[in-house]
Amino acid sequence: MRSAKSHARTAPRCGAPRDLRRVRARAARALALNGFLAAVEKLAGEIRGLELHDQVDHVVQSSGLIEHYKKEKGERGEARVENLKELVSAARGFSPDGETDMQPLESFLAHAVLESGEGQADAIRTAFR
Repeated sequence: MRSAKSHARTAPRCGAPRDLRRVRARAARALALNGFLAAVEKLAGEIRGLELHDQVDHVVQSSGLIEHYKKEKGERGEARVENLKELVSAARGFSPDGETDMQPLESFLAHAVLESGEGQADAIRTAFR
């Protein structure tokens, strides 16, 4: 009869280390997601009651995106900073179409996404002509 030590050395290894890595990776993703959601909730509280353009400006400034893109070398970073500034400027002139159940910021962002998608579609149509 084999001893317990002998059996432990020759027994097939289970996936415990791999399973542990998966559990740790899931936990890390859950923590990151919780941190993101907490940041979104914090920003939502900070912008409540502000004018739309002030909401957009606050979110852009608080996100750190401008500082992040300023560190990018070349024109790409500069273009992204300009795009963020244009987003704030567009929010200043935005007025929602008709009645909607969305908050002004949600309505503006939905509009901005549709507009950017339309611009991309135009570029694709032009490329295929």
